[in-house]
Amino acid sequence: MKRLLHWRISPLTPRRGARRAEAHWRSFIQNTPDLILELDTTCIVRRANRPPPGYTLEQIVAHPITNLIPQPYQEAKHRAFQQARDSQTAAHFEYGDEAGRWYAALVSPIVDHDVVTAYIMSIRDVTEARKAHEAQRESEARFRNIVERVPVGMHMYELSPDGRLLFAGANPAADTILNMDHRQFIGKTIEEAFPGLVETEIPAVYRRLAAAGGVWKTEQFVYEHGSIRGIYEINAFQTAPGRVATTFMDITERRLALAALERSEERFRLLVDHSPAGVFLVDDAFRLVYVNDEICRITEYAPEELIGMDFRNLLADHQRDFIAERYLSRQRGEPQPWRYELQVISRSGLIKQIEMAIAVVRDSAGNLCSMGQVMDLSDRFRAEQHRVELAVEKERLDRMRTFISNVSHDLKTPVTVIQTSLFLIERYTDPQRRLEKIQLIREQINLLSRMIQDLLMISRLDYLPELNRDTVDVNDLIHQVEEQFHALVEKKHLHLSLHLDPDLPPLSADREALGRALTNLIENAVNYTPEGRSIHVHTQRQDTVVAMTIADEGMGIQPDDLPHIFNRYFRSQQAREIVNTGSGLGLTIVHRVVEMHGGRVEVDSTPGVGSTFRLVLPLASA
Repeated sequence: MKRLLHWRISPLTPRRGARRAEAHWRSFIQNTPDLILELDTTCIVRRANRPPPGYTLEQIVAHPITNLIPQPYQEAKHRAFQQARDSQTAAHFEYGDEAGRWYAALVSPIVDHDVVTAYIMSIRDVTEARKAHEAQRESEARFRNIVERVPVGMHMYELSPDGRLLFAGANPAADTILNMDHRQFIGKTIEEAFPGLVETEIPAVYRRLAAAGGVWKTEQFVYEHGSIRGIYEINAFQTAPGRVATTFMDITERRLALAALERSEERFRLLVDHSPAGVFLVDDAFRLVYVNDEICRITEYAPEELIGMDFRNLLADHQRDFIAERYLSRQRGEPQPWRYELQVISRSGLIKQIEMAIAVVRDSAGNLCSMGQVMDLSDRFRAEQHRVELAVEKERLDRMRTFISNVSHDLKTPVTVIQTSLFLIERYTDPQRRLEKIQLIREQINLLSRMIQDLLMISRLDYLPELNRDTVDVNDLIHQVEEQFHALVEKKHLHLSLHLDPDLPPLSADREALGRALTNLIENAVNYTPEGRSIHVHTQRQDTVVAMTIADEGMGIQPDDLPHIFNRYFRSQQAREIVNTGSGLGLTIVHRVVEMHGGRVEVDSTPGVGSTFRLVLPLASA
């Protein structure tokens, strides 16, 4: 197209010659498939041989060419006109429209006495040409993918304009077969790259194939030069005009002795059959066509049971569609990972972790198939799981040591107080002082009782197969729990208020476990709320659940401690400073009890302001 239009008008052109030129011009614009526009120096359209698609002549003629070119391509249009004006030669640019069609535009200046007096612009629809070019690129990509993966050596050559056959590249298998890096030969002639071919017919055959096409094959070609020595089976064919590709295999052993080759094949089969890595082949319908012993061991199926089976049936349900889509994507030439960690379900139902690598290739008939290699990661995962279990156990033992240390201290303290009080009671003669010590002993016994109850409750929740459910009146249960803390509430001058929904329906719950959870929450609120402040307990029905809320005006919980408050034996440093006794199991029990009832615990806490714990449990009818 760039050669179509470029006029330089001479002022001395004879009138007769001008008429002839005008006739030629009219004939050209009437028969050309291109859109031809004449523009003035300000890019206003003067004439057009036909209206562009989607326009009328009235919409184009006497209007700027800018109206025809979409906005994203205005800069390219501007550069083309500027180049045509400055260089007084044709300039080219391309643009697309909203319908997805593409156009090539050629701007040619009309020059008179070295001055551009107008422009001729030709526009051609190149949509199909672009599609063809894109299809060719996709085809080349698929070809490269095959070349890179095929286990046969491949050499590529290109025919230069002067008739020399230049080496253009090789696939990885060629490097492996000939034990060399072929990149050193790129750009060299076939004779320079492989001197052993100089005295053979091959250079001439390859040149003929590159120029005229066709195929050529030899089943026994002996090459001996430098480090390359052997007998090769070679196939050569034209891939494009001026290009030829060759595939080759080293068949030295096969030609030297068929028996030796058979022994080699047998050794190879034994190697694959008994390889520590699983090896399989599937066809384009995902059917297994070959499995080795390791695949049989992993899946616990016999070879005859596996052959013909859809290999996706061996995978976990949630992975079948995933691996099928990845497989089909690789067939389409889309880039995909070639190594995956998957779960295989054995014949006995055991789930095994594997690593699978897949390569998609074409067989000799051109059919797509996949070769897979499988590594059993079960031992590694078991070792990793064992390591995690050991770490968890170590953490549990550390917590247990901390717990034992804390509980030992927490148990020792009230026992010491009891022993001291008994010692003093025996010696006091004042009845009032004796009563004070008796009250102190009672408080310490209650403390010991609650600690022991926590220990028994967490043990019961850990090993109890199910809850002892009964119909529970939550309001009545809260009243019973609240009565336990009358003395301590009065002693600290706290305001403990109950806001209980009188229409609250009963729950299907374990009365003892739920009571323990409420006891722990109210006890924490009483322990960590400063004197003179308030604690509020609410119950409320919300649709199909019952909500129990314990809100205090205590010290609150630090944000860093919130994620850990339900962990066993966890007690924050701040909590220890305020109350130096406790098992660290209270909130663990709360969380476990609510969880076993199918509910949830919600916590909202602000340091220095207070904490709100909300237990949400489903109704008996929910």
